[in-house]
Amino acid sequence: MMLRSGPRPRLLPHRAFPPYAYLPGRFPHPLRHPEGHSYDAEPAATVRVDAALRSEEYRWGVDLFNFGYYWEAHEAWEGLWQASREAPEQRTFLHALILLSAAGVKLREGKEVPALRHARRAARLLRALEHQRDFKAAVGMPPEELADCAEADAAAGARLHASVSPVPSAAFEFTIVPD
Repeated sequence: MMLRSGPRPRLLPHRAFPPYAYLPGRFPHPLRHPEGHSYDAEPAATVRVDAALRSEEYRWGVDLFNFGYYWEAHEAWEGLWQASREAPEQRTFLHALILLSAAGVKLREGKEVPALRHARRAARLLRALEHQRDFKAAVGMPPEELADCAEADAAAGARLHASVSPVPSAAFEFTIVPD
């Protein structure tokens, strides 16, 4: 189920969001700077490839993405992407989500051209997935539909603003809601 309006659902309400949404050059780097929100944080647990899209780490990435923590969503999904070397379609799917996260960062920075470039790359990957229905449950819509929404929102500069606020804001109109 894709939402375009109304409140965004939390998948993991027991996990607290970071105190700020990282934007490069504007706030302390979350991992490398001693004042970063995830400095010295324990790495995420390893997840089996066949369970990755149902894992807490995947769902945490969805929560972060839906609420405008795009850099953090990228980090949550990157470990799953790295672990998916033996599952090429899943790896492609996760790469597309990581690119959408990069597009969200660029939208929040007010950089519409790079945002659109990332969204288009993600859309190409999503449309190229041979087994669309295998990934529909992970995002709550066919990946092709997610591709269309991402491109449209990035092209329109959905809620585009150069926000230097550490308070996140969603740059996309759509919401990812896994089944």
